Amino acid sequence: MPADASASASTADGTLAIDGPIVVSNAAEAGWSQHCDVLIVGFGAAGAAAAITAKEAGADVLIVDRFDGGGASAKSGGVVYAGGGTRQQRAAGYADTPEQMQRYLLREVGDAVTPDTVRRFCEDSVGLIEWLESIGASFDSDQPPPKTSYPPDGCYLYYSGNEGLDDSAAVAVPAPRGHRMRDAGLSGKALFAVLRRRVEALAIPVQTQCAVQRLIVDRHSGAVVGVEVQRLLPGSAAAVEHARLIRRAEAVHNVLPALADRWRARAGRIEREQAQRLRIRARRGVLLSTGGFVFNRQMLARH
Repeated sequence: MPADASASASTADGTLAIDGPIVVSNAAEAGWSQHCDVLIVGFGAAGAAAAITAKEAGADVLIVDRFDGGGASAKSGGVVYAGGGTRQQRAAGYADTPEQMQRYLLREVGDAVTPDTVRRFCEDSVGLIEWLESIGASFDSDQPPPKTSYPPDGCYLYYSGNEGLDDSAAVAVPAPRGHRMRDAGLSGKALFAVLRRRVEALAIPVQTQCAVQRLIVDRHSGAVVGVEVQRLLPGSAAAVEHARLIRRAEAVHNVLPALADRWRARAGRIEREQAQRLRIRARRGVLLSTGGFVFNRQMLARH
């Protein structure tokens, strides 16, 4: 069905305004258009990794993305923060441990992340790099440079955090933990390409130009049982124009942000006026991996 008049408009800068959840008394009678076991919202590195893991565990997985996939991951430096004794660290002569990594990170994150989550992240860190390598990612262990915002080509292991500063070194033995995907320049595109190829090899369906508008919640259990999306018909004139506007906005975002916002707002109007409203049932869970904190202007202003 077409987007209804009550749907929230996109904002003046093109970000999607999200409505409150739809509450249903009987999930079986909610008028679903599609069904899956696990629904992944957002097709960047986190969404792709989650989809691969769920599919390999036997789940029926569906990915939806408002644009064409990649998100901030494909635009990033392709740096994976990992430690605790990775192969690359050992080859460079660093005897890092999960305990040292945890001591450093607890100091950095304060109360933003629970100690248990930090502990599990540190303990699983070596496995993360090994898993990425198992599906085709390539990392290296050249001698790390001093602390830098982004390492030059040829350097793939470096201090991406504050581990080497005196106050950090006083609580944990310093070690470089920025593992950069081998590629020239910003290598996030290459890292995401590895993940996308694995998603394609597993035949996980990806629906692009499909924006999640609202969660759908069971009244009795409070569980999220699905989502409402607005999806542009693939190949339609609206979808083609929407993609063109987003490409133009991405191309000028860093130098002409106001113009980029206007193009995104036009793309948002296309979504609002031309997209179909559909409901997707997720039998075993909805995973939100949209990221995009930088596009929430209110949160940026507040924090």
